[in-house]
Amino acid sequence: MCLALTLVTIASAQTRKDLDDAADKFQIYYNKNQPDSLYNIFSQRVKNMMTLDGTKAMFKKMNEEGGKIKSHSFIKQDDRFTFYKIMYTKSTMALVISLNDEKTLQSFRVMAYEGDDAKLK
Repeated sequence: MCLALTLVTIASAQTRKDLDDAADKFQIYYNKNQPDSLYNIFSQRVKNMMTLDGTKAMFKKMNEEGGKIKSHSFIKQDDRFTFYKIMYTKSTMALVISLNDEKTLQSFRVMAYEGDDAKLK
């Protein structure tokens, strides 16, 4: 399972707390099957690339392949992205995000978890 929407515009004002809050929201919205709520925290640039219907389809596919999210944990932050380990009931994935100055998701990617030394390819 590798569902990706990655944008490389990175904000300078993203804090670890803001990023953790965004990862928390992703888990809550995903587990409650609220793709519209996740869509509402996408930046306008991401919304221009992924429709609400696309977000709904992504949720459905992720749920079929991974199940519910049991937990997520911070892995690392580099100069562009923040990485989280996502423990689903059926699999383990990585969440890669960044925020813009408005604290909306500027980058969002769910990809195969390849250990804590993961890099965005």
